[in-house]
Amino acid sequence: MAYPSVISQKGSAARNVEPVLAALAPLIKPPPAAPSQHTRPQPRPTPARRVLELASYPYEHILAYAAAWPEVEFSGTVRDEREAAGVGAALPANVRAPFQLDVAVDAEWDLLRGAAGEGYDGVIMLNLVHCMPEGGVEDVFRNLSPLTPGGRRLLAPCGWIAAYGAYLNDDGSFRSAADEKFDAEHIKATHPSLGLRTPQSVTALANKWGFDEVVRADMPKGNLWLVWQACTRSEADMTGRESWIASP
Repeated sequence: MAYPSVISQKGSAARNVEPVLAALAPLIKPPPAAPSQHTRPQPRPTPARRVLELASYPYEHILAYAAAWPEVEFSGTVRDEREAAGVGAALPANVRAPFQLDVAVDAEWDLLRGAAGEGYDGVIMLNLVHCMPEGGVEDVFRNLSPLTPGGRRLLAPCGWIAAYGAYLNDDGSFRSAADEKFDAEHIKATHPSLGLRTPQSVTALANKWGFDEVVRADMPKGNLWLVWQACTRSEADMTGRESWIASP
């Protein structure tokens, strides 16, 4: 990659794992569909079976997902061999060995597609698109998009993408003095191309590749939880997901 990893501050994973699990719960195991007045039966929400996390190192979060939902298969990515070695081999039965992925390298996305089978029901990104260069953000949505021509889809029909992190306000201002300090001392100090982004700028790139922002929620310590989904009417009828994912 043309820029270094921004590893979360020490102790942040332990602090945010429970809020992240709570936010993920309705995506992994959606609640029953609400009663409908439609004359024909409505599809029931579909639980996730296979979920991918991007930028998983050092695997703290993905191990928590696996413990919370042992019936779901989780896959993670790391950026290089050093991170892969740091994960280790003693993983739970429902966690696959990490894939090496530089989000800017299409050939590595192609390898990931080849291993994905029928595709992932959802993708999780913690502390990734909220601060990476714009080109990297677009690489993520382009490679997950159903609009990308040719090849096998990485995200299953009506699949979701969920992201957690610190963001600017949509007008470009900082959400807090702590975020301004974090941006200057921890992110931009790592590499000048990095820096907190607005949710609107990320969603604009998601929209370009067929995704709609369907959830935006405040999280502890001023962070945000964002969910995007690309779902045609025929796919919604097939999966039942449109009936629940857009609910507040």
